[in-house]
Amino acid sequence: MSHWLVEETSDGSRTLRSRRFAQCCHSSSGARAETLYVSLELSGVCARLRAGAATRVLEIGFGTGLGWLLSADEALSAGAALEFVALERDLLDAPTLRELGSAAYLRHPELEEALASWIERTPSMGTARFEIAPRLALELFLGDARERVRELPRASFDACYLDPFSPDVNSELWTEEFLGDVVAALRPGAMLSSYCVQGAVRRRLQALGLRVEKCPGLGKKREVLVARKPMDASR
Repeated sequence: MSHWLVEETSDGSRTLRSRRFAQCCHSSSGARAETLYVSLELSGVCARLRAGAATRVLEIGFGTGLGWLLSADEALSAGAALEFVALERDLLDAPTLRELGSAAYLRHPELEEALASWIERTPSMGTARFEIAPRLALELFLGDARERVRELPRASFDACYLDPFSPDVNSELWTEEFLGDVVAALRPGAMLSSYCVQGAVRRRLQALGLRVEKCPGLGKKREVLVARKPMDASR
């Protein structure tokens, strides 16, 4: 039995509930709306891609694959290059991805089936790379994120979608040590965005040199987090 349950959210898009963690991958207010706002817009990825800028994105928690699908959809629409790297321990299976039905609100619906077909051929551990177009690539680091994050090149990403399950159930991915490895992978000026605004998380990111602020949330979520790595950062 899969440990994922498919649930519909208020904007008609679907998300997954983990039986293991008893949490959903997205807000009940809308999986698509939340991902577009928190991940793509607050991180600056939408603006970069629409301006035609080549962009490298790091995602912590591939989850439903929606972060990549929406980012890839934007990149194809803008004709911009996108290099997307994600850390994930439990890659969802292809039938579950298809059941989510994300193609319904993509400008390039073929992305969903291309991703599902690739997942069917992807091993459950190690590193896998998917190039759907000459300037559009997805690389998955599958396994324990605490180990895999150390394999990332330093100062190489323009944005980070920080999206593991909450610190209450996935605390190992919110420690200062782990976040420090994430910050080290960001270029000066890079943006990090997350649904999580817990005080302890904000203080850790600040201690790592990021400029952290809270932004208005979406639906029942009052606030979300965005942080910038200073241009003069030495980490």
